[in-house]
Amino acid sequence: IPPVGVDGLRHTVNTSVSSAQRIWNFRSAYNVAALNCLQPQHAGILTGYKSFLEVHKRDLSRINTTVEGEWRKAQGASSARARDTYSTQVYNYWALPPVQSQFCDAMMQIVQQEMLTPAGSLDLFADAGMTKIEGVFNEFYRSFEQYRVDVAAWDAKYGATYGYSQLQYTNATYSAPMIPAAPVTQTPQ
Repeated sequence: IPPVGVDGLRHTVNTSVSSAQRIWNFRSAYNVAALNCLQPQHAGILTGYKSFLEVHKRDLSRINTTVEGEWRKAQGASSARARDTYSTQVYNYWALPPVQSQFCDAMMQIVQQEMLTPAGSLDLFADAGMTKIEGVFNEFYRSFEQYRVDVAAWDAKYGATYGYSQLQYTNATYSAPMIPAAPVTQTPQ
């Protein structure tokens, strides 16, 4: 479970990234949804993703160039490997199995909004989309943390009589992602 920082926010692969990296992470989420959301009720996601790539081709190219430059500046000669490692973390984050159903439902709602989003509006669309899907993940983490509290309470009350919980089910760990520091200045629109 990604930890909650002193700022009250959960620190995930999307925390403290530049606006360009945030948009790129949204594109990654859309890609994961297109590959993994294969239930009939999510059939529109693949079509929506293809449209997204086509409609926002120019902006996505600009964003990728910006992100590449940020990684090069932060990591130097090892930027390609560092970015690949981080990108794997992002893709794995979006593919978290217990969240997939809710993630796919949220992405389906985003697809419906995307069809109303004209070219040149990628930044606003991606930010709204990220807020929606991050909410899905944050709700899962909150629920899982509550589950841990409930299990500990059950163990304290009934464990001696009925047996204690198995720690491997409640004691998952998380390692923070490797990301470059967000630049102080915003990327030009």
